[in-house]
Amino acid sequence: HLQKKLNLPRAKAINFSRLDNLKRPSGTTLEAIDIAPQENKQDLSTFYQNRAAAQEQLKNFQEVIEDCSKALELNSKYVKALFRRAKAFEMVQEKMKCLEDTTAVCILEGFGHQAGMFLADKMLKELGKEKASQAYKERQPTLPSGQFIRSYFSSFSNDGITSNTESYMEGEDDDSGFLKAVKAFQNGQAVEAKPDLDKLIAMEDSDKKLRANALIKRGSMYMQEGNALDAMDVFASAVRIDPDNADIYHHRGQLNLLLEKVDDAVKDFEKCQSLNAEFGLAYAQYCYARYRLAILQQSPMQMQEALKQLEECTVKFSTCAEGFALHAQALNDQGQFARADENFQKAIDIEPDNPTAHVHRGLLQLAWKKEPEAAVKLIKKALEIDERCDFAYETLGTIEVQRGNLSAAQGYFDKAIKLARTEIEMAHLYSLSIAAEAQDKVTKKYAITPPKQPFM
Repeated sequence: HLQKKLNLPRAKAINFSRLDNLKRPSGTTLEAIDIAPQENKQDLSTFYQNRAAAQEQLKNFQEVIEDCSKALELNSKYVKALFRRAKAFEMVQEKMKCLEDTTAVCILEGFGHQAGMFLADKMLKELGKEKASQAYKERQPTLPSGQFIRSYFSSFSNDGITSNTESYMEGEDDDSGFLKAVKAFQNGQAVEAKPDLDKLIAMEDSDKKLRANALIKRGSMYMQEGNALDAMDVFASAVRIDPDNADIYHHRGQLNLLLEKVDDAVKDFEKCQSLNAEFGLAYAQYCYARYRLAILQQSPMQMQEALKQLEECTVKFSTCAEGFALHAQALNDQGQFARADENFQKAIDIEPDNPTAHVHRGLLQLAWKKEPEAAVKLIKKALEIDERCDFAYETLGTIEVQRGNLSAAQGYFDKAIKLARTEIEMAHLYSLSIAAEAQDKVTKKYAITPPKQPFM
């Protein structure tokens, strides 16, 4: 009987694939393929996939791709063949094809295929990094908004550079390269400031606060480049030069937060406060870091203390928008949406030209009321204030992905990419754009409705 004859080699192929003699299952599967009726697509697809499994163990990745492709011609939504081909594409450095296949696996499996999710994430990071590496070199630098520049310089309580600019302007010479560094930073051109900062840092007889300030800015550049080790070394040098400079501990605390070293961040912010108790921005970040630490340590008592401290911060530093914004973020985490919204609104009242609070308030609407239209309206308000707000474009893109509007999402991500200030930011944004592109291709190829994801 033909069906019995067909089933025998299939069983052999499955069993033989576990043996050391890996050439045998390929031959056995080939026998099954030869005798299988062409109308029996399901079995044929399985046979090709089985032969691909044997080829995979032999590391014949091109053959794996070919056999999986044949299997998929017969059964286009065959997840096992899709994922095996994705892994083979990875091995032959066909990263975009790997991403498309593993994206299909994730969507077809309702985002429950853990290995597929892991591989997709890996490909997105690698592709984003590769795209950014080239694009960042060729980018046309754009002037950041006045708000961005003000926010950066407000992170210094004793900015030896900006506070002394006027007096230096009156001088005839600038042997330290000080003025060039100032102008570069004020124009958002940190890379152009690097040689002059390095020159100033090397001048051991220059003012210690200027040198420490230059080191902080140099450390900030390393942070943006993702070079945490060198950033920490630079901050340590700044401490040796000017150990009572509160700004060093503030900026190092921010780096520790980025590195998820929350305990170290709390210690740095605490030290900053001991040196300058009137630095509202740093105090707000200290309170928020304490809140983060309490969450990590799963300590309800410490969490309540930190929340109380954040509220007290908004009273003590009633003109510090960051204090209200951070308090709002913590309240949002706790599900206290109405109070969070009030605090975001107060942050906006204090700094009406700061677009970031509008974006955060939009995100709150998603978490609170699950109203994407209301969120989009608030975020677009941020773009009316500052059309160069990359955070707004990134957030709009993310919302459109969640709504299944993948082409629209790509458009927003591409706008954010053009505004990216660092290669790391650009790589992250490229990964988001590439993810939307891959999902768009897959949903069209397999005639699947783009998956709508729950709003926060």
